[in-house]
Amino acid sequence: ECSSGTYIRSLARDLGDFIGCGGCLAKLRRTEALGFNANQTVLLPAKGDRNFTSEGNVLTALSALKHLNRITLTKGELDLWQTGKCININSERTEKAPLFKYHQNTNLKEVIVILDDLGEIAGIANWSNESVIQPKVVFNAKG
Repeated sequence: ECSSGTYIRSLARDLGDFIGCGGCLAKLRRTEALGFNANQTVLLPAKGDRNFTSEGNVLTALSALKHLNRITLTKGELDLWQTGKCININSERTEKAPLFKYHQNTNLKEVIVILDDLGEIAGIANWSNESVIQPKVVFNAKG
């Protein structure tokens, strides 16, 4: 496990230089990134395969975005959201993502998944300031 700024190939090179024989990697395989791991992958179909079906579990949009913080809107707020309006929100209503540690120093902490009052994904927002969310992607938009 390592942070996003770790360069494994450079580490192998530097270790080889340190012991005086040079170093490189014969193979490198990423097994996890941003909370997704290798057992969640689905193989792509072979070229021309018209009978492709994905076996296994395909992630829902909400589970694929679990690394992002989220806010659940009230029915009144959802009406504003679906018409593309910015919404005043107390930032303390934000439900922190369990994988938020990956994004402490990135702009992803400014991205919020918006849920409706039933817990379904309603879109994606950005904080425009400390108490206002601005729609970026709105599902089931009105008017």
